[in-house]
Amino acid sequence: MLFSDGCTVALIGDYRDHHFRARRRQLVDHGPQFDSARTLCDPSGRRLLFGWVREDRPIDASLQAGWAGMMSLPRALWIEDDELRIDVPPEVRAAIAPDAEVAGVDLAPGTGYRIDGADGDCLEVEAEIDVRDA
Repeated sequence: MLFSDGCTVALIGDYRDHHFRARRRQLVDHGPQFDSARTLCDPSGRRLLFGWVREDRPIDASLQAGWAGMMSLPRALWIEDDELRIDVPPEVRAAIAPDAEVAGVDLAPGTGYRIDGADGDCLEVEAEIDVRDA
């Protein structure tokens, strides 16, 4: 069961005899920007989660742009070891396959790093950060 409590939360439990009994509560998405969470089962039986992504920009900026908010990309949901698991479906990963991959970059405080070809209005960055030397 999904609901919003200032953030998106799932209740993990059992449904029997027309009654749901929650065993545990698990955070699905931080903050209020992911709104109106809905799920559906696709033809293969996967449970997919969608939601409305609200913006924090001022109303005037939304009016000037002519739009506000957007639908999220789908997330696949399943229960494993009594925990809700969430991942990007393979079809979405294939559509947003990385165009550039960089490894072994050490950044000093206050410096940046430009990845050739990584530009545009929207970028996805996956990073591993070693905080032991930070």
